[in-house]
Amino acid sequence: MLKTPALILSVMKYGESSLILRLYTLEVGRASFVISGVRGSKKKNLTGVLQSGYWVDIVAYYKPGGGLNRIREVTVRHIYTSIPFNPYKRAIAMFCTEVIGRSVQDYETQPALFDFLLESYTFLDHIQGQAANFPIYFITALSVFFGIMPSPCDDDLVPSYFDLINGVFVSLKPDHIHVVKAPYTILLDRVFRLTKDQVMTFSITHHERKIVLDFWEDYYRIHLDHFKGLKSLEVLRALFTD
Repeated sequence: MLKTPALILSVMKYGESSLILRLYTLEVGRASFVISGVRGSKKKNLTGVLQSGYWVDIVAYYKPGGGLNRIREVTVRHIYTSIPFNPYKRAIAMFCTEVIGRSVQDYETQPALFDFLLESYTFLDHIQGQAANFPIYFITALSVFFGIMPSPCDDDLVPSYFDLINGVFVSLKPDHIHVVKAPYTILLDRVFRLTKDQVMTFSITHHERKIVLDFWEDYYRIHLDHFKGLKSLEVLRALFTD
């Protein structure tokens, strides 16, 4: 029997009254589970919290590599106070959930990553005021857990280019197309050096924010073989304009 907290990555209807939940769990990493009878009249209150980006505790019958596992019990782990009611925060939470869902692999457990995710969603929920820079903080900090975080530019180097393949700033153009050119290299270097609090107050235009997030999407796709494009980026771009 498996008992674990989990982040819901995605939800799919299954049969008459069941759901398939793809979860990122503390104990076994990413795995899929089926929960029965949650779409019936007796459990309608539960379906409201069985959504992507929500946190739950589960008790489940679990067999590694055994396909769908069955949830016996599920309870809410964290109740949001603002994300469900704020369209901007909802879009950000959707982005964060898509990023982590496309980044982690099955059976990959990282307790430090799990703690980071729970802290990040809680932080987002409690933000007062502007949250437009939170996606930059999240996807930048997340890269550390996958070992792909680029190093800031050397102090004695003029960063004419950023080489996405090798993850470094360079002064001469690489012999491939996966580069970011100046002046946006300076912007990336600043982002790599910022703390969470600094990112949240960082002055950046809508266009510059797009450049940074597009960079991270391309960078993840290059360095994580299983990573695909992010559909939620379009929603962020539509909502967060200057």
